[in-house]
Amino acid sequence: MTDRLSPSRLATYMTCPRKFEFDYVHGLEGEDDTDLQRYFDRGRVLDTALQRTADSVTKETDTDTVQLLARENFADEWATRTDASNYPSPASYEYDQRVCEAAIEDYLDPVSDGDGVIHLKRSVGTEIHLEWTDDDLGTLHGYADNVIRTAEGFLIIDYKASYSSSRFPNKNGSDLESQLDGTSHYPSRLKKWLQIAMYCRGLKEHRAMRSGLCSMASSGRKPGPRRMKATRSASAGKHGR
Repeated sequence: MTDRLSPSRLATYMTCPRKFEFDYVHGLEGEDDTDLQRYFDRGRVLDTALQRTADSVTKETDTDTVQLLARENFADEWATRTDASNYPSPASYEYDQRVCEAAIEDYLDPVSDGDGVIHLKRSVGTEIHLEWTDDDLGTLHGYADNVIRTAEGFLIIDYKASYSSSRFPNKNGSDLESQLDGTSHYPSRLKKWLQIAMYCRGLKEHRAMRSGLCSMASSGRKPGPRRMKATRSASAGKHGR
């Protein structure tokens, strides 16, 4: 067994224990998957571009400057982290780039329903390592893309490069109940619940974030059709511990 677990690794185990063994116990590598590589590259580009922007601005930075910095950071990250040879043609590479550019523009558009500019300006930390220990599972860990301060406390932002809203657990928790009572099997959805719990507990125990944190509740924003947006993974309130 590995020393520390993440929600992603637990989801892999629940999907296929043998794959978990091959990947994380023995460290075996499978065949190259360019589709998967493109997906990871897109996520890293979008995450890092927004994180770099958040680290460079303050609450006083004007919206135009935030948008300009985000565009520049995206262009730099795309050129550095992506590889045209992973695409079937130059046209498909350019298409993917334009889709990601549109995602940045949409997220930072103050006219749309996105809160991107506010999220970046109120950031108190990016790529924050969070960790907590569960009595049954041991130590779980992960990284928060962006943590912002709100009037109610802290809010964790988890950026998702996806067209689909099916990645998110349903709000009433019926999928989690079905998983626990054995009537259904939702490894990918359970991963999200574990991720939310890890974020909540991890942020409570994070030394730099303890001040002002009392209780935490999860909430989710589903990205609309054919949009790539940021989603709320967990929020921190001030309602008594």
